[in-house]
Amino acid sequence: MKVLKKKQINVVIISLFVTIAIIVIRFIAFFLSNSILILSDALHSLFDLASGIIATYAIIVASKPSDVEHTYGHGKAENIGSFLEAIILVLILILILYDGYERLISIESVQINFNLFIVSLIGITLVLNLWRARTLVRAAQIFKNQIIEADALHFLSDLYGTTSVLIVILLNSTLFSNSILAFYLDPISAIAVSLYFTIPSIKLAKKAIDELMDRAPKGIVDEVRKIINEEGAHVERVRSRKVGNKIFIDAIIKIPNTSDIVNIHRITESIEKRINSIIGNYDADIMIHAEPVLTDEINNLKHSIIKIAQNVQNDLKVHNIEINQVNNKFDVRMHVEFEPTTKIVEAHSISSKIEENIKSKLSNINSITIHIEPIKKITDKEINEVLQDIMKNEKELFKKINVKKCFIAISGPSSYIDIICKVPENINVEEAHVLSTKLENLIKEKLGEDVIITVHTEPE
Repeated sequence: MKVLKKKQINVVIISLFVTIAIIVIRFIAFFLSNSILILSDALHSLFDLASGIIATYAIIVASKPSDVEHTYGHGKAENIGSFLEAIILVLILILILYDGYERLISIESVQINFNLFIVSLIGITLVLNLWRARTLVRAAQIFKNQIIEADALHFLSDLYGTTSVLIVILLNSTLFSNSILAFYLDPISAIAVSLYFTIPSIKLAKKAIDELMDRAPKGIVDEVRKIINEEGAHVERVRSRKVGNKIFIDAIIKIPNTSDIVNIHRITESIEKRINSIIGNYDADIMIHAEPVLTDEINNLKHSIIKIAQNVQNDLKVHNIEINQVNNKFDVRMHVEFEPTTKIVEAHSISSKIEENIKSKLSNINSITIHIEPIKKITDKEINEVLQDIMKNEKELFKKINVKKCFIAISGPSSYIDIICKVPENINVEEAHVLSTKLENLIKEKLGEDVIITVHTEPE
C-alpha cells in the first residue's frame, strides 16, 4: 500500500514540473503572437499548477494510515482535492469562454502574429502535454485515484487546446492567410475547447460530491445482495461507501440457527472472497455480521417442547429455549420456573419427567438440559418502586406523560402490568406512541423481558 501511494505521489510531482515548463513556454508564445487561444492555454496552465499543488498535498494526506480520530483513514482527502480541481477547471473554462467572446466582438482591433518559432514552441508543449496526459490517464486507471483522474482531465483539455492552437496557426498561415476567417478562428477555437470540457468537469465535481456524501458505488450493493442470496443466507442489510481507493462494505445476514460455527464461518468467508473478486483493483474493507434465524422446523420444535412440558404440570412457565442442530439431531437447553417454595427434589423430579416425555415423543432430540429457577412474581410495591425510580431519572419523559393508575395481574406463569397514563391533548398519535413505548422499555429494563406491559394513553 505504501509503495502504491509513493508511486501516485511521484506521478503528480513529475506532472507539476512538466506544468511549470509548459507555463514558461506558453507565456513566451503568447507575448510573441498576441493569440487569445495561446493565452487561454497559458492561463489554463497556471490553474493546472495550482491544481497540481492541491493534488500532491491531497494524495500525501490521503496516504496517511488510519488513526484514533480517522478510523476510516484519510482517503476523503482525495475526494476533496478532486472536487477543488474540478471547480478550478470549470472557472478556467468560463474565463476562456468570456475572453473568447470579448475577442470576437472586438475582432478588428486585434493583431495576431504567428511564425515558425511560435509554431516550434507550441509543438514542444504539445509533445509534453501528450506524454503527461497519457501517463496520467494510465495512472488513473491503475490506481483508481480520483485526484489523478481530475489531473488527467485537466491535461487532456490542455492537449486538445494545444492541438487546436497548432491547427489555427497552420490555417492562418496557409488557407486563410490575410482572410477575415483568420481573425475568427482563434477565439472560436478557444470557445469550442472550453465548451467541450465544461460538462466533463462538472461531472467530475459531482462524482467527488457523491463520494463525500458516501454514495454507494454503482451496482455494488445489488451485487453483494446477489452473492449473499446465492450463498444460501438471507440479506438483512447491505451498506457500502468509497473512501479514496478503498471500498467499505458491511452487511448483516441471517443464517439458520441450526448452523454450527464452522459452517457460518465458511459462508461468511465465501461471501467475502466473492465480493473481493467483483470490485476490481479497489482495496476492500468487508464486514459480514451473521445473525441466527429460526427455521420452521425449529419453531415447530419449540412449540412442541412447551406443550409437552406443560402437559407434565399445567402452570409451568417455560422460556429461553435454545435449540442447536448436531448432525441430524438437536440439543435442547431450556429454563423452567417453579414456585420459590418448591423443594429441589420435587423440581428435579418434574424436570426429569419433562426430559423423558420430550425424548419419547420427539425422536430427533439428542440431549436436553433444563435450568431450574424460581418464578419471579412482581408485587405492587416492586412496580411502584420501579416507577418512582424511573420518574426520578427520566424527568423529561414525565413532563409529557403522567402515570395515573397501575394494575398488576398474575395469570399462571405470566405477570401482566397495565398502566393508565395521561398525555398532553395537543400531541398526535405517533408522539403518544413514542412516549408510551419509551416508558414500557424502561420498565422492562428493570423487571425483565418476560413481563407483559400494556401502557394505555389518554388526553389530559
